Amino acid sequence: MAAKFYIPSVNVLGKGAVDDAIGDIKTLGFQRALIVTDKPLVDIGLVGQVVEKLGAAGIVTTIFDGVQANPTCGNVEAGLELLRSHDCDFVVSLGGGSPHDCAIKAIELIKANLIEAVDNGQNIDARDQMAYAQFLAGMAFNNASLGYVHAMAHQLGGFYDLPHGVCNALLLPHVQQYNAQVAAPRLKDVAKAMGVDVSAMSDEQGATAAIAAIQTLAAAVKIPENLTQLGVKAEDIPTLAENALKDACGFTNPKQATHAEICQIFTNAL
Repeated sequence: MAAKFYIPSVNVLGKGAVDDAIGDIKTLGFQRALIVTDKPLVDIGLVGQVVEKLGAAGIVTTIFDGVQANPTCGNVEAGLELLRSHDCDFVVSLGGGSPHDCAIKAIELIKANLIEAVDNGQNIDARDQMAYAQFLAGMAFNNASLGYVHAMAHQLGGFYDLPHGVCNALLLPHVQQYNAQVAAPRLKDVAKAMGVDVSAMSDEQGATAAIAAIQTLAAAVKIPENLTQLGVKAEDIPTLAENALKDACGFTNPKQATHAEICQIFTNAL
């Protein structure tokens, strides 16, 4: 049976990517950019560098730096208003998950570079490898979709205004413990990608090793240990679980859960 894989038609990666991308923008004839970003990136000067490069290429820029950690409808409406009022003909997204929202290769890169990128932000090579890892992971989930990690994290973000990435990282081992019932061989592959010697392990042992490796990596980059530290309350779990089951990301989870099972996963993470 044939399979289809969808990715953007042009992707520019690595050092010098901004300059190359601006060249492509000029070739396409775009002239007025709306830069969508957040205030911290403006404050550290990153946005200014991009504005300068675009200006040197004759491109006029308008900055929308009102993006929140969990973007709201108001953010979108304000950004659209700027785009229309300044007659922008293309958008530049600067930042991480909020401004712009393969897998095994991505896991290998993350295991090799995440701690260094977090501990030493001046290590451009490590940060570049992490950017490549998220690019590969993005291609993977753009085609395979996601699962209960994201479906549940969405509820935490919406209910408590918590950072989506932190919620994903905290929930990941707990959801994979549930998924191991039907996806142990895949998780064994994850363990191998994270540097675990799985040659003498059963699929179930490999899955357990993968979950342990995920937890070790999360601890190394100071992900909170539990949802209680983030202010999540046990009495909210039934509502969180109900909404998670309605989230489109959950429809492609390897195993479909009941309301009680989602509640238990949340409880395990408290």
